[in-house]
Amino acid sequence: MMDSIKGQMKHRTDIVVPGKGSFPEADWAATVQILRLAQGKYSSAKKQLEGLYRSFEESELWADHRLKDIIEEYEATRYSASSISQSAVKTSTSDMVPTRPLLSVYCMGNFHMLINYEKVDKWHSQKARSMMKYLLTRRKKAICRDELIEALWPNCDAEVGRNNLKAAVYSLRQTLSTCITNGCDTQIILFHEGQYSISPEVDVFIDTDEFEHCWQAGRRLERDGKQQEAIQQYMLAEEIYKGDYFEDDPYSEWTLLQREALKDNYLAILSKLAAYSFDKGDYENCSHYSQLLLQKDICHEEAYRWLIKCNIALEQYNRAHRWFKVCSDVLRKELDITPDQKTVDLYYHLVQITKGKNLFSIS
Repeated sequence: MMDSIKGQMKHRTDIVVPGKGSFPEADWAATVQILRLAQGKYSSAKKQLEGLYRSFEESELWADHRLKDIIEEYEATRYSASSISQSAVKTSTSDMVPTRPLLSVYCMGNFHMLINYEKVDKWHSQKARSMMKYLLTRRKKAICRDELIEALWPNCDAEVGRNNLKAAVYSLRQTLSTCITNGCDTQIILFHEGQYSISPEVDVFIDTDEFEHCWQAGRRLERDGKQQEAIQQYMLAEEIYKGDYFEDDPYSEWTLLQREALKDNYLAILSKLAAYSFDKGDYENCSHYSQLLLQKDICHEEAYRWLIKCNIALEQYNRAHRWFKVCSDVLRKELDITPDQKTVDLYYHLVQITKGKNLFSIS
């Protein structure tokens, strides 16, 4: 750009330079024209550089977001990859030739099952699916016909119940037979002396077992004073909990007790993680775990206190006031009670802190 300008200046003999005299036939307008040319080329170059900078910046942001996605994908699959401890996992499922069937069963959230790493998508009937769920969750013992009929068809006539069970068993065997590949000929469902069971020749992984294992391991470590190791187990358990036990089957009575027991443990884990995060000054994660608590139990008053404390620590006083109001309204509506003394004392503390500050209305 400068060479071009110098070239034009070199061939001009009529330019007036203020304070330095003048060239023959000077034309100041020509100087202005050349300067405008320089300015225009400079502006163009500047815009190009700014565009290039934005392009690099966008690329950097894209790379950053992509890296976060990759990390999240890794975290999401880490549990599934590490939890299958029954057999060695090879790099490609096409190379796997298991000598016995492997069932990977997920009961947290909506039920789904894999046989030798392949998801079972087509069930021949819903009752066959329900029967499989029942047998899997009680796989350590054989289940008699009457128990299955009572669980799957409560208050049903005995003869109708037996016919329904036969049809469900047939549908279940049809479903399973189409899913077993790689030369496995093991029967998954056994029937002996009027009782049904999962074959001992089948390896079974169930997410609820892994969840309970992490929960109990965390408690043992916590009792031994190993808080950091305990927290790691609690975090693994929290990752496993993808939803309530058999969320897609909420009205079956046989799922109720286990669902509530697992939920209680999950709430206890979230409380421990929230408390640990707050003690470490990690208010973002503390708020996250507290909100997860409220998703499962809208009247969980301790979760509201954590949210109020986090917002006080972050000097977000309007949000702290708002969470106290939400807590009060929910408790009054759902339970017809007022917040307990701990929550009230925390609110009085908040009032003292914010006295004289110009806060927006929280109504």
